[in-house]
Amino acid sequence: MASNMNPDLYRRRRLVNAWGMATSMAAMALGLAVLLWILVVLFSNGFAALDWNILTRDTPAPGTEGGGLRNAIVGSAMMVGLAVLVATPVGIFAGIYLTEFGDQSKTASPRAMAAIEVAMPQALARRRRRYRSGFILLAISKPLGLFGATDHELGQGQHHEGDGKQQDAQGEQ
Repeated sequence: MASNMNPDLYRRRRLVNAWGMATSMAAMALGLAVLLWILVVLFSNGFAALDWNILTRDTPAPGTEGGGLRNAIVGSAMMVGLAVLVATPVGIFAGIYLTEFGDQSKTASPRAMAAIEVAMPQALARRRRRYRSGFILLAISKPLGLFGATDHELGQGQHHEGDGKQQDAQGEQ
């Protein structure tokens, strides 16, 4: 403790801190207990009602007994399939455009996002628990210009005007 510190104030701050930590831990324990109770009730009632009829029968008209979720499952599968059929060519053509015709100044953010998406699984394999929110932080901060990460810092290399060659992250041509 420093010599100019008031010991009574220090003791009071420690007591307030201990009280705040205890109440926050109690609130967390109460919240987890309620969530665990909800999950137990959900799974016990849900598994009891689960059978093949729910998955293979159509939803009945309102007011009738029985029925299933087949039309909902098939409809969800159709929507996902349609989304994949539409989004895949758009993504491929956008990647080709950015690679072949994109101007560096106009495509810096999409290139940075692509670099983050490619590099993130490798970074997570090396540092499993340390930087889980890194992708979210960079995905938000790069378009807003909060940190100013460049393509070179994200492993994309630098393009030098005039010589037509791309320099990799180590500086070799």
